[in-house]
Amino acid sequence: ARGTEIVLHLKPEAAKYLEAYEIERIVGAYSDNIQFGIELVPEEGEPRQINSASALWQRPKSELKPEDYAGAYKSIAGAFDEPAMTLHYRAEGRYSYAVLLFAPSTKPFDLFEPARKGKVKLYVRRVFITDDADLLPAYLRFIRGVIDSEDLPLNISREMLQLSPVLAKIRAGVTEHVLSDLGKRAGEADYAEFWANFGPVLKEGLYEDRESRAELFKAVRFRSTAGDGLVSLADYVGRMRPGQE
Repeated sequence: ARGTEIVLHLKPEAAKYLEAYEIERIVGAYSDNIQFGIELVPEEGEPRQINSASALWQRPKSELKPEDYAGAYKSIAGAFDEPAMTLHYRAEGRYSYAVLLFAPSTKPFDLFEPARKGKVKLYVRRVFITDDADLLPAYLRFIRGVIDSEDLPLNISREMLQLSPVLAKIRAGVTEHVLSDLGKRAGEADYAEFWANFGPVLKEGLYEDRESRAELFKAVRFRSTAGDGLVSLADYVGRMRPGQE
C-alpha cells in the first residue's frame, strides 16, 4: 500500500468526533468537493463514500444543464426556490479562481439584518474556508454561491483575509462581473419582479460604491410620472427637453 496513515487519539470529551453522523457532517461541510473520495468504514457494514468529490463550479459550462445549476443553488444556499440569475465563469491570469453565483427568485428572510453580511462561500482549491470573507459589497448580500481560489493558502487566517491583495482583486473582479450581468438582465421582461425583491438593496450601492455607480445605474430602476412602469436613468435622460439639465 502507498500513502500516509494518520492516527488520531481523542480525549474522552471529544468522543463525539467518533460518531458517524459527526464525521459525515464535518466532511460534508469542509471536504465535500475535493477531488478525492473519502470513505467511511463503519464498525459494521461496508465502507461507503461520504463526499461527492466533484466541485460543480470547476466543471466547464458546456457539461452542465439548468437542472445541475438549480440543484447546486439549493445545496449551496440551502434554498428551496429556483435561482433568478446564474453566473458561472473561471478567471485566469495573474490570479486564478472559479466563480459560481446565484441570485434568488424570492427575498431571503435575512436581507435587511443589521449586520448586512454576505453569504458567498470562499473555497481554496475545493476546500471550504469560510462564508464570512466579505467577497462582495454589502449591497450585493442577496447573492449566494461559491468563489474558489487557486492562489490563497489553505491556512489563511481571518486577519490575512482582510489584508490579502489576492482577495481584494477577486472582490473587485467578481463585483464588476455581477453588476455587468445585472445591467444586461435589466432589460428583460421579468426584471420588474427581481427589482421589487432586491431594488432597495441595490440602491444602497449608489451612495456606498461611487466607483461602481456607472454600472449600477444600468441595473437600477425608478418610478416616473411619465408612466406606470419602471424606467432607467438612461430612459429618463433620453426624454429630457432640450436645454434641461
